[in-house]
Parts: sequence; C-alpha cells; structure tokens
Amino acid sequence: MPATQWKVNTIFEFNNVANIPIGKLTVYNGEIFGITRAGGTSGNGVIYKLTPPAKAGGIWTETILHSFSALETGFPQAGLLADGHGGFFGTAAQGGSLGLGIFYHLTPPSHAGGPWNFSVLHTFSGANDGATPVGDLFELNGAIFGTTEGRTVDGATVFNGGTVFEIIP
Repeated sequence: MPATQWKVNTIFEFNNVANIPIGKLTVYNGEIFGITRAGGTSGNGVIYKLTPPAKAGGIWTETILHSFSALETGFPQAGLLADGHGGFFGTAAQGGSLGLGIFYHLTPPSHAGGPWNFSVLHTFSGANDGATPVGDLFELNGAIFGTTEGRTVDGATVFNGGTVFEIIP
C-alpha cells in the first residue's frame, strides 16, 4: 500500500461514559450494528444500530435494539454475526443460570417500529462447552463457532484453558 495520509471522520460519538463500544461492527442493509460492554438500563451492555444520514455529512442515528437486563447479566465482548434474515447471533461473557455466559439470537420486530426479540439459545455450563465466551463468532456449513476464555475444572472456573465451541441448530 502506498504511503499516504488517511483521513478519519467520526460518524457517531457515544455520549455516556458507561457506553463502551467493543467487538467487531456488522453491516447489514447499509446500517451498522454493534455492542457495548456496559451501559443500557442495567449497565450490562446494549446491542445498537447506527442508521446513516439522509444527506452526506449528516448525523448518524443510534437506535438501541436491546439492553441487557440484570437477569440476563450480559457484558457482551464479541461482535454480532448476521443470520441472513435481518437478525443477529451473539454471546455475552456473563449471564445464564450459572453466570458463565450465554449464546443469544436477536430478531427483528414482526411489525415496523415494534420491539426486537431477544432469546437465549444456550447457557454455558463451564464443562465441555466452556465458560465466558469472548471471541467473535463465525458460521460454517450451518453451524456457528466461537471461543471461550475459561472452563470449569473440579468445580472451579479456570481461565488457563478455554474452548472452541460449535453450536448446531
């Protein structure tokens, strides 16, 4: 690549210190989707959408699609994986019945302007599936793969040997 000076434009600023964007961004239908590891109504992170302005140089608009609740716990770390139907798969490093993380699916509303639907598809146990999913997800032949940073050994969660997991619908 030739030596050149790159120009950086900020298209959106998070105005709350608690909203810490993290993970890869996903583009779908010209909009940008992402996560924050904190912020939202319970401080456990959000899934957001940025819609481009109608005119070039205008302001991008943020829409919160889901705020992780105190019961879900949350703290997403990795980006979202588009499902090809307008929805997204993702993981949160905490949450679930054991607090070891969740694999979730976010689907668009059934009618314009309605709420997005959030469902937990898997709760990590710390055993063979690992604990604390943090890596980006990818799809291969219909299965979804990811990584965890920990696992349970003799009843204690350890972080010196995570897992690579596969989730098959």
